[in-house]
Amino acid sequence: MGVDTGGTFCDLVVIDAQGQTSVHKSPSTPHDNAQGVFDVLRVAEGVRSGSAGTFYSNIESFSLGTTIATNTVVTHTGAKVGLITTMGHADMISIMRVNGRVAGRPLSEIQNYSITSKPAPIIPKTRIVELNERIDYAGDVVIPLKDDEALAAIARLVAAGVESIAVSLLWSFVNPAHEQRIEALIKERHPEIFVSLGSSLSRRLGEYERTEAAVINGYVAIEVKKYLQKVSGGLASSGVTTPMLVMHSAGGVGTEANSSQRPITTLFSGPAGGVVASRRVCEAAGYRNVVCADVGGTTFDVGLIVDGRPLIRSTSIIDQRVLYCPTIDIVSIGAGGGSIAFVDPVTRRLSVGPQSAGAFPGPACYGRGGAYPTVTDANLVLGYMDPVSFLGGRFPLDRAAAEAALETHVAGPLGISVEEAAIGIFSIVNAKMADLVRKVTVERGHDPRDFVLCAYGGLGPLHAPFYASDLDAMAVLIPLGEISSAFSAYGVAMADVLHVHERSITLREPFVQADIRAVFDELVDEAHAQLQSDGIAARDRQMRHFVEVRYVGQLNDLVVEIPDLAIGGGEIRAMFEQLYVEAFGPGAAWDNAPIEIVGFRLEAIGLRNKYAVGDQPVGPAPVPIASREVYWPQSGAYVATAIYRGGEVLTGARIEGPAILEYSTTTITVPPKWNCGVDRVGNLILKKSGSAS
Repeated sequence: MGVDTGGTFCDLVVIDAQGQTSVHKSPSTPHDNAQGVFDVLRVAEGVRSGSAGTFYSNIESFSLGTTIATNTVVTHTGAKVGLITTMGHADMISIMRVNGRVAGRPLSEIQNYSITSKPAPIIPKTRIVELNERIDYAGDVVIPLKDDEALAAIARLVAAGVESIAVSLLWSFVNPAHEQRIEALIKERHPEIFVSLGSSLSRRLGEYERTEAAVINGYVAIEVKKYLQKVSGGLASSGVTTPMLVMHSAGGVGTEANSSQRPITTLFSGPAGGVVASRRVCEAAGYRNVVCADVGGTTFDVGLIVDGRPLIRSTSIIDQRVLYCPTIDIVSIGAGGGSIAFVDPVTRRLSVGPQSAGAFPGPACYGRGGAYPTVTDANLVLGYMDPVSFLGGRFPLDRAAAEAALETHVAGPLGISVEEAAIGIFSIVNAKMADLVRKVTVERGHDPRDFVLCAYGGLGPLHAPFYASDLDAMAVLIPLGEISSAFSAYGVAMADVLHVHERSITLREPFVQADIRAVFDELVDEAHAQLQSDGIAARDRQMRHFVEVRYVGQLNDLVVEIPDLAIGGGEIRAMFEQLYVEAFGPGAAWDNAPIEIVGFRLEAIGLRNKYAVGDQPVGPAPVPIASREVYWPQSGAYVATAIYRGGEVLTGARIEGPAILEYSTTTITVPPKWNCGVDRVGNLILKKSGSAS
C-alpha cells in the first residue's frame, strides 16, 4: 500500500498478490491528517472482501507520503526552537545570504521588489546563543569547546522554554566533534528535548543552508513525530504487523525512526512519489525523457526525468528559506483543481490562484459551503466532468452551485456570461501550466518536443492535452489509466529505500583517481551502515556515484555521474563538457579552462520487492456509453462529445477526438484533432492526429 495526502484528497493505492492495482480516495482532513489516512483505509476495506482483521493483517508493505513537515513550516505552527552557533554568527539566519526576500518567490513578485519581504523569523534573537569555540576549514580545533559555557547556553535555552535545540557551528561539516559534544550534554541533562545537528543533516559547505536545515528540522520534528506515531500506532492496533515506511523528498522511503529524527527529509515527499512512479512506468513504455506533471487540488508540480534519471538537487526552498536537503528537483505553482478564480479589484483582470479552496470547504460544486469559484467549478460548467459519476457516484457535484459562484465572483463583475467566465479560468490555468513546463525545460537547455508529458493527479489527465498543444510535446502519457489519479501514492508504494550521502571537498585538475576513490570509500562505508540499520540485505544494496563539477571561478556546478570509479580525469572532463553544452548550447564549453570537483554525492539504494509493470491483454474496441455537450477551445463552441467508460478502453484501443474517458477518480480529455491509444502496459497515449505513431 502507498498513501499520499494532498491538499484536497488522501489517495491510497493497493497492489494485491496478483499484481492488480486499485485506487481509493477520501477527502483530506486538515484538522487531523492521520484521520484522513484511516478514512481512506476504511474506503478500501469496504471495497475489498473479507473481514477487517484479514484486510489489515494481509498488509505486507505500507508506505506513507506526508505533508506534515511542509504544512508546519508554512503555517508557522512548529516547535519552540533554540539555536546554538559559533561566536559572531548569530545573525546568519536573519541575513539569509541577502536573498531571503525573494528566495522561491514567483517572478511576478521578484520583479515588484517593493512588495517582497523576508519570512517571519522562526527563532527570535533571544533564543540564539553563541559559543566561543572555533574549528577551521581543515577541521583543526582553533578554540576548544568548554563544557561549562555549553551547559550555560543549554540552560539559558531551557529556561526560555524550548522544545527543540538546533546546533550549527562553523566548519562542523569537516569536523563535527564540537556539535556532537553539545548534543551529548543536552541528552545527559534534558533527554526530553529534541536535538538537531547541522553536521548530521548535511556535510556540505554553506553555513547558512546547513544552519537553516538544522533549525527547520528541529522546528517540524515534534509535529512530524506525533503524526507518524499516530498513524503507525493506529495501523498496529488494527492488526498491521509490517513496519511503516515514509516517503522522502529525494525519491526513496525510510524507516519511521529515521524520518522522525530527520523530518526535513519528508518536506516534499508526495510530489517525489509521482516522479518515482513516472520513471518506472515510462521506462517500461520506452520513454527516457519525461516531463512529470502533477495537477492536484492545490498545486501544479513539475519534475524532469532526463535520460532515464530524475534530477536531484542538494538544496530545498520552503517559505523563502534555503536549506540543505537532497530532493528531487520539482517546481510548483498554485494552479490546482481548488485554485480560486477572482477579479482583481484594481486592474479588473481575471486571475486564478495561488489561493486554494482546499479540502474544506473546497470548490463551490462540492456543496460544503465553498463560495468562491475554482478550476474544478469551471471544468464542471464546461462539461469536462460528470456531476453524477464523480468518485464513482459517492461524491456528486453541484453544477448549480458552481454556476452561482462563477456568476457572483467572475461573470457579474466582468459583465460576461457564466460560460465565458469558465472559459477564461480554464484558459488562464492552462497557460500557467504551459509556462511552468517551459521554465523547467527550455530555461534548462531542454527542448519539450524531445519529451513525453506524463500527466497525473486528479486533474492532470483533463488539462494535459490543452497545455501540451502550446508546448508541442512529443506526446501525452496518462500512466496506467485510473492509477494516474493517485499516481504519487503509487510511487510511494513502489519506491526503494534511498539515502543520499554528500561531502564538500574540492579537487582541481589534474584529478588523482586515488583521491576520488578515497572520498567515495568513506561515503560507501556510511551508506552500508545506514542500510544495515534499515534491515536491507547486502545483496539488495546499490550505490550510485556523482561529482559536482564546474569551471574554476564559476559559482554554479553541474552534476556528473561516475559509472566506474576507475575512469580518469580526462573522462570526467569530457562528461562535464557534454553536459555543459547540453545545458548552455554549442560553443559554450571553455576548451582550455581548468575545472574542479567541488562536491561528492553517493545515492545508496535498498531494493525492495515490487511488482513489475507488465503487458496487458488486448481488449475489444470500446463503445461510447453516452454523449454530452462539452466546450472545446479548438472548436470555440460546445460540441456533442462521445463519452467512454475508462475501464473499458484497453490495450490496442484507439479513439479519435473529441471524446472523454471517465473513470471514477479522474477524467481524460481527447480534444478534436487528437487521438488516444492504449499501449501494451496500459498507458493511454494522446497525440495530435497525423503525428508519428
